[in-house]
Amino acid sequence: MPPTKLGGATTIAIIATDAALTQAQCTRLATAAHDGMARALVPSHTPMDGDLVFAVSTGAKPLSDDPRAMLSLGHAAATCLARAIARGVYLATPAYHDPLPTWTMLHNAQAPSSWP
Repeated sequence: MPPTKLGGATTIAIIATDAALTQAQCTRLATAAHDGMARALVPSHTPMDGDLVFAVSTGAKPLSDDPRAMLSLGHAAATCLARAIARGVYLATPAYHDPLPTWTMLHNAQAPSSWP
């Protein structure tokens, strides 16, 4: 395998919700979602990478004033992002002249048939 390029593993994600969130709450949601990135990528958040999560809200549904509502939303965002990264890894196909093998190629595996 070719050597790893420093700063070459930046991951960018977006978390979208229909919960009505303020700008500050969207920032907090993006911060919580970074936990999902750390669960799925090793290493993550290195000084050479620009790992980034955006959070957006449609504002379609009011969010309860109970602090547990925002806590639950942050947990869901982290879990969802970790699963999305894992699915991306498992379902990746090589690009033309890709110098690195995909996870499936390395492990001679197939993604679960229940995945779309």
